[in-house]
Amino acid sequence: AGVLGVPYAIAHGGIVVSSITLIVSSGFGLLAMVWLLECHERAKAIKGSDSLVEYSEMCRMFLGTRAQRVLEVSLTIYVICSSWMYGAIFSVSVGKTLPITANASQCDLSSVSGPLWNAPHVNCWIDYLIYLAIFTGIMSVLVRTDIADMTQIQMGLTAVGLLALFVMVATVLAAIPEDHIAELDSETIYFNPTGFGGVFGTFIFAQLCHLGVPLLSTIPARKEILRPIFVGVISTTTSLYLMLGIFCAVFFGVSASADNPKAVNKLITLDWQEYTAGQFEAGFFAKLISYFVRLYPAVTVGAAFPLYAITMGNSWYLTLNGDDGQRADSEVPPGKKNRYYIAAMMPSVLLAAFMADISFMLLFVGVSGFVIAFFLPPLMQLASCKQYPAYAKTRYSSTFSSRPFCFACLVFASVALVYTFVAQFSG
Repeated sequence: AGVLGVPYAIAHGGIVVSSITLIVSSGFGLLAMVWLLECHERAKAIKGSDSLVEYSEMCRMFLGTRAQRVLEVSLTIYVICSSWMYGAIFSVSVGKTLPITANASQCDLSSVSGPLWNAPHVNCWIDYLIYLAIFTGIMSVLVRTDIADMTQIQMGLTAVGLLALFVMVATVLAAIPEDHIAELDSETIYFNPTGFGGVFGTFIFAQLCHLGVPLLSTIPARKEILRPIFVGVISTTTSLYLMLGIFCAVFFGVSASADNPKAVNKLITLDWQEYTAGQFEAGFFAKLISYFVRLYPAVTVGAAFPLYAITMGNSWYLTLNGDDGQRADSEVPPGKKNRYYIAAMMPSVLLAAFMADISFMLLFVGVSGFVIAFFLPPLMQLASCKQYPAYAKTRYSSTFSSRPFCFACLVFASVALVYTFVAQFSG
């Protein structure tokens, strides 16, 4: 879902500097993933076992219980705000594409700053709440589904998401020669200090997959393929995000005007509402693409939301039930954990009911992402190598495993975090 905010971030932060920042941010994110692979190898060697060592456990082993608590708080913020954003994306996308009581052309709730009661047309909020209620009902069923049964669904929806990205890049690139680019000022082309504060959170969330690195490391039999796979995946997503962000920023522009009626949206898929494939009126093919692009986020976020609710619900269950929470799932009374899963949904659903500003949510998701992706991995890399020098070199080690790169990542993250807060509060 983070990619849906990348074009807006690039356009409002300055195309040139924001694009460079995306590349640098993705590079450090990739290094952090490899450092987690190295830390996982060391943790297994220390424990004398080849079994999975979770991110949280590695954090406690190498950095102590205080760092583990920081991770847990960051993870809680990340899960709640991500789920909040998923509920908002579903309701905004479907509400604008398939309106019930409102005029779709008047509804763009993702761009409403502050509470949704500030929306200029109350019917837009009504439609939004109707679809949010439908979303909540669907999710309340899915959270009761065995997480193992969702693997194939996840893979299928990932493929749908990649196809949608390719379609968006291809269609906006094809439209540029026909409709021409928007009028761009120097700040939009190069650097906009006011809007640049939002790029870091968006870029981090778009590439944040670090929590799953320990689990992913246990899957392949040939462990040496993991690092090349990570490099290939991050390189591919970064290239796609760059193309989508730059092309949309250049084509749609920053703000709508009489000469440029289009403008890059905080939820970029909504800009395909008027897609006609270069014709005076949209034909069947153009309408099919328009609906596909606008509705695909609603489908893909529906697969991610239950995983977050289950993760949060399990955490609450273990915390509130003490030793009883350690019992095997087969010993837990049927439906007991389901109540925790439903309860874990409620904070994000309630937040989504009153605010749908995607860029605002990305700020909070991104701040927690700083801790998960850019602070803890290099700190664990430094600490584990210092505490256990015998295990410092692993099968994943390279020149980039050295201390200077860890410190460079920490400096980058610190500067980015400070700039994000300064820009947000000064704005």
